[in-house]
Order: sequence, then C-alpha cells, then structure tokens
Amino acid sequence: MEKAFGEFIENAVTAAVNNAIPTSVNHAFVTAVDQAVKEKMKELEPAIEKRVAKEIESAMEKKTKRAIRKAELEERLEQLYRMRCERGCLINSGPQTWNSWLENKNEEDEINQVRWRSELDELTKEEEKIKGTAQQG
Repeated sequence: MEKAFGEFIENAVTAAVNNAIPTSVNHAFVTAVDQAVKEKMKELEPAIEKRVAKEIESAMEKKTKRAIRKAELEERLEQLYRMRCERGCLINSGPQTWNSWLENKNEEDEINQVRWRSELDELTKEEEKIKGTAQQG
C-alpha cells in the first residue's frame, strides 16, 4: 500500500511535469500531495512505533539470553577447571586403579572445555559486533 501510494505520487508528479501544467495548478497539486502524505504518516505512526518497540524488545530478549548463556558457560568452565585440578591431585596422590579413569575423565573435560570456550568466544564476538554496529548507527 505504501509502495502504491509512493508510485501514485511519482507518476502524478511526472505527469505534471511532462504535461507542463501551469505553475499555480502544479503548486496546488503539490500542496494536496503534501497534505495526503502528512495524513498517511499520521496513520502509519502508531504502526511504526509498535514495530520499533517490538524490535527493541526482541533485541533486549536476545541480549538477555546471550548474557545468561555466557554466564552459564563461564560457570561451567570454572567448575571444569576445579574438577580437573581435583582429579590431578587425586592422580598424584591416589591409588593406581583410579588413575586411568581420572585421566580419561580429564580428557573428556578437555574436549568439553574446547567446545564451551569456542561457544563463549562466539558470544563475545557477537556482542562486540553488535556494539560496533550500534556505535556506527
């Protein structure tokens, strides 16, 4: 609808110029078009405001989810570090029968650590990209 309205205005202005309508008639037409545009904008303002509010709400929700996920990953990595340290102490002082199991568990945790660290880095890069875009805008 907005596009059709814009095309109507463009076509009308082109016709006015091409047909060399007298200046007073052209001025009256332009004034009428300006008035129609103002009225249309008044109609569209609530919809535009609602859309902008939805976009802001969506952005805040995404930001909150990222912050929560980032905190979860940081906590997991911290717990993982503590567990690996505790296992290291057990390996150094504990009975030999547990050592291979503890070492295998540390290897599994190392894989998780790499995956979680990578996800955390991606979240950080995404935040920096969003901040950079916001500062430019």
